[in-house]
Amino acid sequence: MTSYKCSVDACKRNSDVLCVHREDHVCNKHYIQHIKLVNNELFAFSDEINALVNKAQKYDLTNPVFEQLEQWRVEQHRQIDEICDKKKLQLKIVLDRTIDDYRKKLHELGHDVKKLIDEGNASFKQIEITKNTIEQCRQLCKRFETLDYFHYNINENDMEIGLFNDDLFTGGGTLLSLEHQLKLNEFYGKKGQKWSLIYKASRDGFSASDFHHYCDDQGPTLTVIQSRDGGHLFGGYTSESWSPTGKYIHDSNNPFLFTLTNPHGIPPTKYSVRNPKYSIFPQMNCGPIFGAGNDLYCCDDSQIRRNSFFHFPHSYDDTTNRGSLTFTGEKHFRTHDIEILSKIEKTSSKCSIDDCKRNSDTLCNHCQAQFCTKHYIVHVKLANEELIILTDELNSLVGQIQQHDRTQPAFTRPKKWQEEAHKRIDEICEEKKQQL
Repeated sequence: MTSYKCSVDACKRNSDVLCVHREDHVCNKHYIQHIKLVNNELFAFSDEINALVNKAQKYDLTNPVFEQLEQWRVEQHRQIDEICDKKKLQLKIVLDRTIDDYRKKLHELGHDVKKLIDEGNASFKQIEITKNTIEQCRQLCKRFETLDYFHYNINENDMEIGLFNDDLFTGGGTLLSLEHQLKLNEFYGKKGQKWSLIYKASRDGFSASDFHHYCDDQGPTLTVIQSRDGGHLFGGYTSESWSPTGKYIHDSNNPFLFTLTNPHGIPPTKYSVRNPKYSIFPQMNCGPIFGAGNDLYCCDDSQIRRNSFFHFPHSYDDTTNRGSLTFTGEKHFRTHDIEILSKIEKTSSKCSIDDCKRNSDTLCNHCQAQFCTKHYIVHVKLANEELIILTDELNSLVGQIQQHDRTQPAFTRPKKWQEEAHKRIDEICEEKKQQL
C-alpha cells in the first residue's frame, strides 16, 4: 500500500486521510483543523441566508408593479380622451360642412323657385326635380335627428368615425375617406361630381397590362395611389385617356397632382399643371405617368418593384417646396394599392304625355317634353300652382336646418365609446392587479 505525505506544506507526517472534496491527503491533525474551518464558514453562510430571508419577507414586490400599472392606466385614459376629442372635431367639421352645403342648396333652390313663379313658365320636369330635391332635404333633416346617420368603427388603438355620404364615389373603393372624397371634388372644381371605380390594383392586378385593360378609353379619371411604406395617399387627375400613345399628351382641362396624406404633415394639397403639353405619358409597359421627367411615374408590377419614382416638380407646380420627397418622403416607392376612378357624365332624357293622341305643337325647353297646345297650357298652370306650395315647404325646411343642433346626436356615440373605453381600461387594470 502506497503511503503519502500530508499535503500541508509545513507538515512532515504521513497522511492518514484522503479528503474526497478537495482530493488532498492529510494527517489526522490537519484533517480535524480542515473540518473546523469548513464548519465555521457554514455558520457565516447561515447568517447571510437568514438576512436575505428577512429582507425578502419585508420587501413589497407589488408596489413598483402597481405603480407601472397605474401609469399605464392614466396614459390609456389620456389617449382615449385625445382620440375622442380629435374625432369629435373631425365629425363637427364634416357635419358643419354638410349642413351648410344643404342650407345653401335650399336657399339656391328657393331662389330658383321664386324665379320660376315670377316667370310663370315652369315645366313638370322642373317641378318634379324641385319636389325630389325638397324630399331629399326633408329626409336629411330627419336623419340629422337619429344616431343611425353616424357610424364609428373601434379597434384597440383608434376609432374611425365619419358621416355617410351620397355615394359620390361608387364601385367599392377603400382608399378614400369621406373627407378625402370631398377634398378631391374640391380640387376638381365641382362638389357634387360623381366617380365610379374602374380599376383597383389589389383586386384587378398590378401589371401594366392590367392597368390598361381596365383604364384605356375611359375619359377623365382620378388616380389614387397608396404607398407600401407609410401608407401615404397621393395621385393625379387627367381628362385624357390612358390609351398608350408612346408620347406626351396635352391636357387643356386643368390636370393636377395631389397629396392627401404624407410624412411631412402637409394638408391635402393640389398641384396644378405648369406645362399642359406634358400632362400625361400613356405608355404600354407602365402604369399611370404624369408630367415630363416624370413628375409621377408608376412602373409595371409596382407592388413588388421599387422602380416607381417622383421627379417633381417638372410639369406640375410644387407649392409646398418638398420636391420629389413631397408624397412619400422618398424619391422611389412601391405601391400598396392603386384605384382609378372614372368621371360619371350626366345624361338627359326626354318625356311626353303618354295618353295624348294629338300631334305635338310645342317643345318645352326646360324638360324637353313635347306637348300639344292644350297640355302645354295645363302643364304651365299646374307647375306654377305647385311651385307656390313648394315655396312654403322650402321655407319650413330652411327654418328647421337653421335651428338644428348640429352636434348633439352626432356626439352621443363617440361619448358612449369614450365611456366604455374608460371602463374597460379600469377593468383590465384591476384584473392585472388581482393576478399579481
